[in-house]
Amino acid sequence: GTTIHCDPLSTSAWNTSTVGHKKWILFPPSYSKQVVKGKKYKEKGADDEAIHYFKYIYPKILENEKIEKRFEFVQRPGETVFVPGRWWHCVLNLDDTIAITQNYCNRGNFERVWKDTRLNRKKMAVRWIRKMKETNNELYKRAIEINKKDGFLMYDIAKMKNIDWTYTVSSSSSSSSTSLSDYDFEYSDIDMDNIQIPDEKEVKLAE
Repeated sequence: GTTIHCDPLSTSAWNTSTVGHKKWILFPPSYSKQVVKGKKYKEKGADDEAIHYFKYIYPKILENEKIEKRFEFVQRPGETVFVPGRWWHCVLNLDDTIAITQNYCNRGNFERVWKDTRLNRKKMAVRWIRKMKETNNELYKRAIEINKKDGFLMYDIAKMKNIDWTYTVSSSSSSSSTSLSDYDFEYSDIDMDNIQIPDEKEVKLAE
């Protein structure tokens, strides 16, 4: 199985069991990492495995924390579980199990996933917005509008030396200890009207 976690980049997921049974626990995003992980209940030297969480840590969380909402159930063969983005979840395989799962981004969760990606996966965000511009103008425009609404700027600095070739700055919500003016480089602002993205040759050289 897997111990308690949230899926990457706020993506949603589906999981279909074809063989075997899986026990699930889900907590809404309103619960903090400290509460759902229950590290303070983990004994020193104990294994960080699903079975340990289900058998020892989870009961202590229910006993000592104020848990008002959670989902706990067994998934049977042929059943599909939907996991919303940012929901905490853990799974314990109760027998030999075969399952198929996929994380995804679609129009329904696009804004949430885009915000997480542009902040935490800068190279991926630049590649992604380039592909959107080429293949899905609707989502491309949504990404630009979301950036504009948040005052979030994306910079192409592929020509910078010895520095990560993508750099993002949130001009309204946070500040960075590193200023763009600290570097001597040519950059093009990925603005609201004309996105500037390095071509494939520049990308390969930068990597």
